[in-house]
Amino acid sequence: MKQILLAFTMLVASVASAAQDVTTYKLITAEITSDELLRGDLNIALRVWTTTKDMYISDANNKDAFDENGSTVFHVEAAQGGILLKNVKSGEYFGGEGTALARTTDASQAKVFTPVKITSKVDNTHLDADETRSFWLTCEAGGKKYLNTNTGGYTTVKYAPGNGNWSTMYIYKVETEITKAQVPTCIIPVPKNVSLNAEGTLPHTAIDNITFLTDATLADEAYIIDITTEGISVTSSGDKGKFYAMQSLVQLQEGNTDGLPLLHIEDAPRFAYRGFMLDVSRHFFSVAQVKKMLDIMARYKMNVFHWHLTDDQGWRVEIKKYPQLTEVGSVRGGTMVGRDFDSD
Repeated sequence: MKQILLAFTMLVASVASAAQDVTTYKLITAEITSDELLRGDLNIALRVWTTTKDMYISDANNKDAFDENGSTVFHVEAAQGGILLKNVKSGEYFGGEGTALARTTDASQAKVFTPVKITSKVDNTHLDADETRSFWLTCEAGGKKYLNTNTGGYTTVKYAPGNGNWSTMYIYKVETEITKAQVPTCIIPVPKNVSLNAEGTLPHTAIDNITFLTDATLADEAYIIDITTEGISVTSSGDKGKFYAMQSLVQLQEGNTDGLPLLHIEDAPRFAYRGFMLDVSRHFFSVAQVKKMLDIMARYKMNVFHWHLTDDQGWRVEIKKYPQLTEVGSVRGGTMVGRDFDSD
């Protein structure tokens, strides 16, 4: 039994951790022109310098500060008549006919903007605003509407007529930085997608208070784990995904003694049939040993147990009508122990 367990462990030991590419973004000082924007294929940040509040446009609500993780970064795509703006974090475009933050993943439904360079500041603009970066982003035929932040509460932006105080966008180029970070998953097998939600850890006791969510669109054995400073959530379509998520959480708990890392995990099996065979006909295993093997399989998210119960060397299934199958058939007629193969 120990030999089989050793071989089984060695088979999966090489996937004990996952190295992830971590992408961050930073503002750069280089100026930007209308021609560069119209060519597309660059990342930008949109800043609004009002007299009362400085904001970066994000993939959700406006943010007071630039977000290096990408929620305030937009990829510029060239389009007929202008440009499309796609948020790099959410993968969604500005779209819709209502507010600018109506979002869509369909490029054909995205708003097309025309960047218009402004040569001077507009009224009610912060004194520190850099006028060399100032643009109007117009949309609709003839530029009748502008990307405008002049809304109550400054929580969103809209398409509005006019070129008033807050329709001026100060556009910054954004540089991408990609680093290789070791995410402490300690999960075997390694999930398909693992990323850090944030730095730091969550106490192990949080595993006793998990929020379970249901998403019917997920595959039968798929699951999503989110560990944040607020707690742990597990999303699956049913009990199978929930079970495999719990196996991953237990391994995270065992492998990170200082606490649970703040991770976002998306996982689903590559193969529907993930089996392991145990041959008890040639080598006898106790009930406890078989149960231990099932526990190990569950840990590695295997889902098919091939139990080889009968063969020439032994019959392991009791059938009361034919008692000699186990009384006689369970014992070998000979043994290989001590046999001298070199003398044959």
